[in-house]
Order: sequence, then structure tokens, then C-alpha cells
Amino acid sequence: MQAGLLKPDTVEGSEAEIPEFNVSYKPQKISPKFQFSVRQLLHSKIRDSYMHPQFVSDVMKPLLIEQLMDQEVVNLSGGELQRVALCLCLGKVKKCYLVYYHLCW
Repeated sequence: MQAGLLKPDTVEGSEAEIPEFNVSYKPQKISPKFQFSVRQLLHSKIRDSYMHPQFVSDVMKPLLIEQLMDQEVVNLSGGELQRVALCLCLGKVKKCYLVYYHLCW
């Protein structure tokens, strides 16, 4: 609901009001559709962030994004795709960041 993807349950005759959040959301399941390189994706979606030195050192280097920059997004493995999606999520200037993971042991 915080990401705006689900509507709240309502009691008959009343409407629940959900405050709007400025949210960046990374879902667990991702279907890549972008037909170009990771570099082009980052440039089109988070240009200012991915070029900022602190974002590079704090986000891109730990996620090992540099080694993926010239690969096409549709050819990434599941783990590589998750890393790029997390980079995109964190690269958006938002007040709230939601990352959904479902872990099975």
C-alpha cells in the first residue's frame, strides 16, 4: 500500500485514507524489457545519481555494477538483474525506499 500498488481494505460505508508517500520501490520479481545496456538504463532513469561520486562509491561499487555497464539488461542473470534494480531504486531521490524480499530457508 505504501508503494501505491495495493488499495486498503475498507469497512462497509467508509473509506480509508492512505497518505501519499514519495516512494522508490524495488519488487522481488523483475521482468526485464529494456533492450539496451545497463549504462543506457542508468543514464535514462537515474542520470544524476549514477554519475555522482558518492553514489558510485556507496552504491554502485558495493553492488559491482561497473562490471555490468556494457551488458544488455535483457541478458542479465537473475542476481545481476536484482543488483541493477536495487541500484535504480536507490538512485531515485525519494523519502522512502521499499525493497521487498521473500526469503525461503
